[in-house]
Amino acid sequence: MGRKRIIDPFELMLRHENLTQILDFFKRAEERLASAFPRASRVLAESDAPSAKQARGTARRHHLHEALLSAASDVGLPVETRWTDPATWSYPVIKIGGFSLTIGIVETRYRGAARTLRSKSKYMEHLCARNTLLDPQTSLFDEVAPKDTIIADGAMGGLIVAQYRPHTPDTPAFLGFWVPSEDLRSAYYIRSFDEVIAAIRDRLSLSRRPAKKTVERKLLRKRSKKPGEPKA
Repeated sequence: MGRKRIIDPFELMLRHENLTQILDFFKRAEERLASAFPRASRVLAESDAPSAKQARGTARRHHLHEALLSAASDVGLPVETRWTDPATWSYPVIKIGGFSLTIGIVETRYRGAARTLRSKSKYMEHLCARNTLLDPQTSLFDEVAPKDTIIADGAMGGLIVAQYRPHTPDTPAFLGFWVPSEDLRSAYYIRSFDEVIAAIRDRLSLSRRPAKKTVERKLLRKRSKKPGEPKA
């Protein structure tokens, strides 16, 4: 049996991409996604009625979608608009390397608990249906991706996730890059925007370092004696 490999989602996202373009995208997305929260909190701000909370949640999701779409469009990343089935609402899909990305919502169900994905609609399952190849636990079994596995651009499903904080509704509790399992029950990869941006900056700094010049060592040559020159 040939040697298996584990696929790194971060490397897969940056594959064949312009690092400066991707860095600009995440910086713009972080700023605009954060601004979606105070904009949504102004919707029926004085009301605590269930309908008002639902309206604010709907507005927040709309602003998050618009933020992702505008950040990608501004830096020239491939963008498309897809519809749920049945066509209840549309959602943006951004293609970066091997991933197709859209917005997801995460939550912490109680203090100290890990974040879980709240968005588990059918269109999410369809987006992430091929993510089995990214499961790090498959290294224990025969189903791990072989070395010659080809992953087409945009084939894997990823999410740009945001978390709402009830006590400070104007500020997100978390913004990050999230790679869910194919059934959306767990996460194969989670990185905050701060971690993603720092990693891309590190990669850029390495690529911009000047290459070290190879020192050419010259061979010492024995000087030939001139005619009539005395011996040493």
